[in-house]
Amino acid sequence: MGLRRSFKPKNIVPNGNFAKGTAGWYNNICTSSVANSELICAFTAADTTAGVYGNVLADAITGNKYYLIASIYPKYARNFLFGFADNYISALPMANVWNKFTGIVTLGNNRRPTLYHNVSANYTSGDTWKFSSFLAIDLTALFGAGNEPTVAWCDNNFPAWFDGTMSGGSMGGIGGLK
Repeated sequence: MGLRRSFKPKNIVPNGNFAKGTAGWYNNICTSSVANSELICAFTAADTTAGVYGNVLADAITGNKYYLIASIYPKYARNFLFGFADNYISALPMANVWNKFTGIVTLGNNRRPTLYHNVSANYTSGDTWKFSSFLAIDLTALFGAGNEPTVAWCDNNFPAWFDGTMSGGSMGGIGGLK
């Protein structure tokens, strides 16, 4: 893998750990609050895409490949969609435990980060689910078009959430995360 030394890995999702509350995030078929850097969504209506979406990402480039990390703690094992408004990764989490998912998507024209959960069945008034640690790294900017690594490589070298640009260590700090 040939990392471009002029670039350092950067998480382009602002407030992806919700340390600043719900700043920059908007509700979709739920109400939300934040506690302990976890975004808590409360059921308001049955829907397949309940959750939150963020501001348009100014640094995101249409056509580039992005490595994504996101976590969900659902009450029920229902579909989880994370990524961008026009290109998601779909995963099936286990109920009542934290589930961390990763994947790679190619960014389309809609640059809004999204975290959605299917609450079309099982969920009722008062039920909640949580999101945590949403990260997106532009692999095309780091490695060049056609040289982007696999999900497995990314999982081993970008193992945790971070804010902003990584620094220090070999390859700009990759691998030193816990």
